[in-house]
Amino acid sequence: MGRYLIFIFIIVALGLPFSGCSKKKPPPPKKKAEVKKEIEIKPEELKPLTEEPVKKSEGYVYNPAGRRDPFAPLIVLRREAKGAEEAKRPPGTLESYDIGDFSLLAIVKKRDRYYALLLAPDNKSFTVNEGDTIGLHNGKVKEISRDRVVIVEYTIDYKGNKKPREVVLELHKEG
Repeated sequence: MGRYLIFIFIIVALGLPFSGCSKKKPPPPKKKAEVKKEIEIKPEELKPLTEEPVKKSEGYVYNPAGRRDPFAPLIVLRREAKGAEEAKRPPGTLESYDIGDFSLLAIVKKRDRYYALLLAPDNKSFTVNEGDTIGLHNGKVKEISRDRVVIVEYTIDYKGNKKPREVVLELHKEG
């Protein structure tokens, strides 16, 4: 019985490729009849060409009314939203970090003024004077003395009141 099934399978497998081949060509596609239709135009419907002047196309004209500027950023920083004066000034690295993230490296005295060298979290160093702006909340360098820098910034608490925050950066003593 098993040999009989194998024999039938071989005959069917060999006969399948040859069953699809034929020498007859398929019939050519039938052509559709061409329809010619005449259109009747009444003389009342005709207009002379000289009545309306031909308008030249100006092309596409963009009307920006009611649309946003495609080059303006979608996200407006809080600093830019406060006022035009602060929006003109791009935020520097001194204004990109919290004042507690800076570390004091050195203090130098030149004539009667002190200058402080601060290290930002990205390992860039900056020289600051009294009155310079530093920190996320526009803190000001209040005082620079021989061994410390005092920075004051005003933050708004949950009630909407301005609270001063004073941060003191001190030099590390050797020994």
